[in-house]
Amino acid sequence: MDARSPELVSTPFRLAAVSRTWRKVALRTPAIWSRIIVALTCEWDVDRCERLAAAVSHQTARAAAYPTTLAIAIDTHIISPVEPHSGIQKLLDVTAPVVARCTELTVVFVKTAGSVSFEPGQQVPRQIADTSINLSLLRLIYSDDTDMFNAPLNDIVIPMSSAISHSLHHLVIAGHFLPIVPQDAVWEQLTELELEVPEMVLPSSVLVHLLQACPQLHSLNMDALLLDARGGSGEIRHEKLTSLELTIGSIELDIFPSRFLLPAAQTVGMWFAESIYDAETPVLPSSVQNLLKVKVVACTLRNSDQVIQLSFREIEADEALAIELIAHDKRLQTLRFHECHLHASFWKLLQGALPSLTELQCTQTSFLDREVDEKALRDFVQPRRTTGPSRCEDGARPAQLHTIMVTLYNPQPDQIATPLHIE
Repeated sequence: MDARSPELVSTPFRLAAVSRTWRKVALRTPAIWSRIIVALTCEWDVDRCERLAAAVSHQTARAAAYPTTLAIAIDTHIISPVEPHSGIQKLLDVTAPVVARCTELTVVFVKTAGSVSFEPGQQVPRQIADTSINLSLLRLIYSDDTDMFNAPLNDIVIPMSSAISHSLHHLVIAGHFLPIVPQDAVWEQLTELELEVPEMVLPSSVLVHLLQACPQLHSLNMDALLLDARGGSGEIRHEKLTSLELTIGSIELDIFPSRFLLPAAQTVGMWFAESIYDAETPVLPSSVQNLLKVKVVACTLRNSDQVIQLSFREIEADEALAIELIAHDKRLQTLRFHECHLHASFWKLLQGALPSLTELQCTQTSFLDREVDEKALRDFVQPRRTTGPSRCEDGARPAQLHTIMVTLYNPQPDQIATPLHIE
């Protein structure tokens, strides 16, 4: 087989996942690999970090013509109390030749017991950004069990170099705070942004500012961001956003922005979850919570009329939700539920609706009345036979529906459902 064939060139190779023998084989035949993925973990002293980085530089040089994915885990054991950035800077200096060729870079900051944390106002070295002129994906992950980065929004900033503004398109930030203020040119070219800061209160005004700073953004994934009432509940608009994945806590439902204007949105995920932010806030009754969830869905759909895929988590699929979906029924192609209660009334109202629906997924499903609710779901997805084996009653299920997957929450051994594909 030709070493340049697409089947081989598209094959990734994880350097740390194979034996030494196969590692040598891979490094002797770099032409057949599209990427060499190296996990460089620095949990010891700086000298060891330097030796590891030098080894990685030597090994990846064998695949110099191909893009490289690099993961750097920076443990705060290598941070000096006198010079907090000395260990990190030395590590990045040594790995600079590799980083300069990376198209994907992951930097993980790990805090362990007894180590020194970053103080508010300090900056992570610019070496991360300045040497990475080929980056298309940058992941910044802050791993901590003890509020290591418990600082105001603007106190800890990771500066972004304009040198990568033309190559960086996908940015992932995960941890306990938002370490980047969107004021650099690099934000203007972002097409994908993922924010995973589950314990941070993010005012709506900051979300608006983020979207304004990313005019080319097509995909936004915000995991468990809490929208603070003090930030207001005004209009949130973006002209080019096609995909929105949003996690909303229960205490944010009544203050959630009522006007999400996303004219280009095609994929919307509403992931409802219990709030972990304010334990003193009274918990709303579940029925009231669900009405507010449906209101959030309704406002989003009415202002984003191009949506073809909807995903939900922890919502009760009842008559109110069915009415909103019917109002949007001519466009909806994919409907997904995860950890949701599915009511019989929901499926009964939808019979004969959703003519464009091609895929239905209900995972970790729970029924309030197992016998009644499950029968309604079966009636919705399975054609009912009439006079002959090849004839079906019209309206029994959406005409285009061909993929159905239903799994049960904590099922009994005889209740496990497998994916069902209907030709």
